[in-house]
Amino acid sequence: FEILILDDGSKDLTDALRAQLVSLTNTKLIRFEHQGRYKLRISGLEIAAYNHVLLCDARVRLAPNSLAFLLGNSADKEMPRNGHVVFDPTAKVWMVFWESMSRMVWPRVFSRDFSEGLINEQNFNSWPKGTGLFFARADELLYAMRNTQSLFHNDELSSDDTLVLMQLARTSGILYDSSFSAYYLPRTKFSNFQSHVFERGTHAVDSFGHKLSAISLGLGLVSVIPIFFLVALIYFHSKTLFLLYSGAIAVASLFILSLGIAFRRRLPLKHILSLLMMLPVVTPIYLVGLYRGLGLALYGKLGGLNNAKETH
Repeated sequence: FEILILDDGSKDLTDALRAQLVSLTNTKLIRFEHQGRYKLRISGLEIAAYNHVLLCDARVRLAPNSLAFLLGNSADKEMPRNGHVVFDPTAKVWMVFWESMSRMVWPRVFSRDFSEGLINEQNFNSWPKGTGLFFARADELLYAMRNTQSLFHNDELSSDDTLVLMQLARTSGILYDSSFSAYYLPRTKFSNFQSHVFERGTHAVDSFGHKLSAISLGLGLVSVIPIFFLVALIYFHSKTLFLLYSGAIAVASLFILSLGIAFRRRLPLKHILSLLMMLPVVTPIYLVGLYRGLGLALYGKLGGLNNAKETH
């Protein structure tokens, strides 16, 4: 085995930590100029010595026995495997917002009786997915990453997981097993969390804007409603107070609906409190990121962009 640590121009890597890392058995620390996670992963896959790789983000901590589980399932080694990631149980309430959303959308995966399933093209949106913890053949993963079509010119802002996983789900299928799992250490600084929400809004456009689906329609509706409301405020200026009250009632209704779904899904109290605390904060930031993504996609379309990643 080998451990490749890819440093994307980090400012947190001290000389002492660098020396400690390179002293580990079979470990290589490779520094790159900042290029974003998509290009960084391609660079790592191109220099990987072995044809089975485990992608593991810096914030991910493998659960005990996950590696042993992978090694013990030799019959499945040729099929990509998506890790089951839950947030660090010691994280504060506001930090677990994204897991709270995942538990609300995909409650079955987080239930105690869930064990495994197969992600394919037909049920792709019925599963939580990501390359933060992902096991696959390097050649298959590299092929999918090199041939992923993006709506954006800028690779650094392109989706680096959803589009790739769509290809793998379509061709070979992806195993999802709760025995292959990890803890995620969330951002502890609120400013970093806000930046992450903004980026996720942008990435959502590149992830789901390629074809019509329930998610793409939902994102389109979310992006249109505020614009429609603003236009109505300007056009019906004589009824501003009425429109403001109507808007406030609509937002409150959606907020109550979300909490109702959370209660019905029997989310743990910590996750319900996280939704209650963070939904009013996350929504406007996510919307701004979504608008940026729509602008980037429009720019790519007008610029005649066919495939932002063909040059790799």
